[in-house]
Amino acid sequence: MKLYRGIKGSEYSEISIIDENYFADWEKVLKYRKDGIFEYPEELNGEIIELHKLERLHFQHFTDNKVIAERYANENNGILITIDVSTKDILKCFTLEVQNYSKRREKFEIVYVIKGIDLAKNKEKWKLVIRRL
Repeated sequence: MKLYRGIKGSEYSEISIIDENYFADWEKVLKYRKDGIFEYPEELNGEIIELHKLERLHFQHFTDNKVIAERYANENNGILITIDVSTKDILKCFTLEVQNYSKRREKFEIVYVIKGIDLAKNKEKWKLVIRRL
């Protein structure tokens, strides 16, 4: 099943898919907190900047409606991300949500939510394609 995600061009960089560094960087930050140090750790400024960029990408929201994703990406000088996922993997790896439940009879849409780290792990298997529009 083809799934799509349109994102703004400004939201995308080559690190937009969370990898194992995401957790290693959070571990560094949390060590300070655990040790009772609540001031901003200047020596981790670079890591914190990257973590902030990735926060909105921790959970990736896809649709099966290519028109919606393409329209959003086009309107925002953005990127269209496409993956091809089996139904088995969708049920195993994604959280499914009914979008706009109160209007479901007029326009029935499903949102497919996945952790960025799981998307990164499966990007080859699901033939992830990134296309600037």
